[in-house]
Amino acid sequence: MSKLARINSEFKPFEFMQKLEDAFSTNRNTFYRGSFSPPCDITEEEDASTIYLDIPGMSTDKVEISTSDRTLIVKGERVSETSGGFTRSERIFGKFVRTWTVPSNLDLDAVEASYADGVLKIRIPKRPEPAPKVITINLLKS
Repeated sequence: MSKLARINSEFKPFEFMQKLEDAFSTNRNTFYRGSFSPPCDITEEEDASTIYLDIPGMSTDKVEISTSDRTLIVKGERVSETSGGFTRSERIFGKFVRTWTVPSNLDLDAVEASYADGVLKIRIPKRPEPAPKVITINLLKS
C-alpha cells in the first residue's frame, strides 16, 4: 500500500469537520479560552437608558458593576459546576469584562441593577435637562 493510501485510510471526516466547526464557531471563544463577551442589548427610553446583558447560570456574587468617569464597567466570571472531563463542551466559562462609554446626559450616580432569568438589567437614568438661563443686560450710562 502506498504512503498516500495509508494517510487516507486514517482520515476521519466527521472528526475533521467537528474540529473545523469548533475552531470557527461564533458561539465559542476557541482562540481566547478563559474569557468571553456576553451579548447585550441597549435601549433608550425617555427617562433612562437600559443595558440588558445575557449571563445565564451566573450568580450575582460573581458579577461586579462599577463606574469610572463616564465609563460603566461590568466584570464577571462563569465557573463550571462540573469538575470532571467533558465528552463535549459547548458552554462558555471564564471571565469577562464589558465597558461602555456613557453620554454625559446619563446619571452614573443613580445606576440601578437587577437580575432575573439569566439577564442582568442595568438602568441608567437621564439627568434632568437644565432650564435655559436668561441673562439680564445691564445698561451702562455714558
